[in-house]
Amino acid sequence: GKCRIGIHVADVASRVPAGSALFGWAKLRASSAYHHGPHADSDEGGGSVPMLPPTLAHGALSLAENQPRPAVTVWLDVEDGKVVRRSHARTLITNKCATTYSAFGSDVFPRFARARVLLQQLAGTDAAEELVAWTMIEYNSYLASAMAEAAKLGTAAAGLLRVQDDPDKAATYQAISVANLAQQGHARLGLSLYSHMSSPIRRFADLYNQHVLFGSIRALQIAHPVLGVVEGASEGGAEMDADGLAAMNARCDEVKRYHSVSDAMSLAYACRGKPRSFFTSVEGSDDGKSLVVYTASRRVRVQLRDTYFAAAIAAHLAQGFEGQVELCGVLKSGRTQLRVRIPGVTELAPRREILGVDDMGGFGHDGPRDAAAEAMGTEAAGGRGGAEEFWEEEDFNVPTGDGGVLIQPVEDFDDAVEIAGNVMGYPIDDFQRRSLAVILKKESDLLAMAPTGSGKTAVALLAILQAFARGKRAIYTSPIKALSNQKYAEFKEWFRTKGVNGEVSLLTGDIKIRAPPGTKNELMICTSEILRNKLVKSLSGQPGAEAGGMNMEDPDLERLGCVVSDEVHYINDPERGAVWEETIVHLPQSVQLVALSATLRSPQDFVDWIASARGRPGEVVRRTDRHVPLYVGGLSYTPDPADSEFVALFETHGDRAGTFDQSKFKALFPTAEDVARQREETKAANIANNQMRTGRNAELAANAEVRRGGPPPKGGGGGGG
Repeated sequence: GKCRIGIHVADVASRVPAGSALFGWAKLRASSAYHHGPHADSDEGGGSVPMLPPTLAHGALSLAENQPRPAVTVWLDVEDGKVVRRSHARTLITNKCATTYSAFGSDVFPRFARARVLLQQLAGTDAAEELVAWTMIEYNSYLASAMAEAAKLGTAAAGLLRVQDDPDKAATYQAISVANLAQQGHARLGLSLYSHMSSPIRRFADLYNQHVLFGSIRALQIAHPVLGVVEGASEGGAEMDADGLAAMNARCDEVKRYHSVSDAMSLAYACRGKPRSFFTSVEGSDDGKSLVVYTASRRVRVQLRDTYFAAAIAAHLAQGFEGQVELCGVLKSGRTQLRVRIPGVTELAPRREILGVDDMGGFGHDGPRDAAAEAMGTEAAGGRGGAEEFWEEEDFNVPTGDGGVLIQPVEDFDDAVEIAGNVMGYPIDDFQRRSLAVILKKESDLLAMAPTGSGKTAVALLAILQAFARGKRAIYTSPIKALSNQKYAEFKEWFRTKGVNGEVSLLTGDIKIRAPPGTKNELMICTSEILRNKLVKSLSGQPGAEAGGMNMEDPDLERLGCVVSDEVHYINDPERGAVWEETIVHLPQSVQLVALSATLRSPQDFVDWIASARGRPGEVVRRTDRHVPLYVGGLSYTPDPADSEFVALFETHGDRAGTFDQSKFKALFPTAEDVARQREETKAANIANNQMRTGRNAELAANAEVRRGGPPPKGGGGGGG
């Protein structure tokens, strides 16, 4: 049979004139922005930032139920199950029955069932969402053709097409170009012309195209059939120029990125309590940098750097996947992020390919950095142990760096000095050589004492590299979080620039940045309290237990070879000193301790105490010369403090290094004559102030007496009246 289907969209152009302030506002916004709130599979708790004011967008301009509203209608004339004719018109409609996807897809309402069956025949699909999508595509593609025909005749401004020449690239808005119309199709939809006109409340392109369709936006130039190219009429709004179009595309890209991040975050938030499993389809991008996961209500793009076993997943999903997927939400750097794990994918690739290990046996800079390893924490897919089982003992002696890096245990001092110089990029000095000699003795502890800026951090790096060479991990502790953050950045940069094949983790009270699972050469930077807590919790109380009486349940304490304790003089702090004391006492005997300090009283006594507490020898390496100059002094005395100058009394560098200048010290203070004069000036000023205060008090008392009816002060005249 025959029938007519009407597809109705609110006629916003009739209510928002081109060139009006509201039209300009919508142009700047370009698009509405939506979020779904904490419930990933529903709109509960979500919200929107409409392109137009909410009272209009959700009220007067919408096709509200039982309210007559102007609409732009596309009519589809259907004969024998096929669309044979399309037309459009401005109409006035009343929405008698607002519905939802679920209600439209059910058989409860007969009217919906009949319409659904007809649309299923036309669209070739069953799902309610896909049926509505088909009607919108019909609507937009037909009106795109109508605008193109008007542009060919030169009777209208150029509308905006949604153009995509490559299905793997994002679509953009382009003005209709009659000369290039064949190149303005939409590749993913398989359409020669496509526009946006079905949502003028939330997209400016749709509102703009409505105005173009009905002639309320004039062309900047019109190709007149007789007069040729002439200037367009000045009434109404002006046609969008190239700059305006570029700005709108840029704004739409921003909103699109917001939607992508918002969807992923809302889903991640819902998965924070426990991972959620989906039987769904997943697509991998051609460049291997992201996944698209289809949930029940939406699709979510997940960056592959946030994904467990990224390399294997990217290879496996290049052609698509349908099956079981685990989504996990983790809190990282104060933001909830989404991670994906696909059970079984880890068996699809060789061990080293999965872990992103380069040919030198370590994590290469272009491997996991571009995939999961950059931000993978223990919270993701089973924690640290998830991949560490792949490492075998013989892997520990695989070279882990380029030529100059310590790649295996070094016992010969001269060889170690040469290698250390290659790593540092300069010959190490005497202080660092003496420190390295102690570090090479893996059964000895080291207390390295040197003034600020004298090479203590380089000593720490040498100890860390030697731990890596022994197949162990290292921990670097600092007294405050700010210093931990600074050292994290420094060691990350050192590892990168000096060819050190290792990873850096950071643990503080509010930040947790983990190295990839299975990392062999790992440096963990944390505050002293965190290491103390880990050691105390790991106490087993069983004599003779592995690692010096420790029950190594904490994975951060496994394979621990070296602990660098920076600013160890904090042990003298009345409030926090116990932290360092407990750390040293509970540290496993097999772990080498490298303590750093610039100021520590009786260092040899301190090392003797460490040796007695830990049951292993220790040595002190000191340096007294300062690389960073130190000046002690004061400001010179002048009547005007602004004229004072700094006078150095003691300095560590220069001709008078180490000498306290008594003459300059005395010059800082005023002479006896200056003191006597200043005392007299102060005395005179005080007398004058007292006299002024006495006279003022007498005047106030006399005035009070007059107000009470007494006689006026003597000598007071008063000028009568």
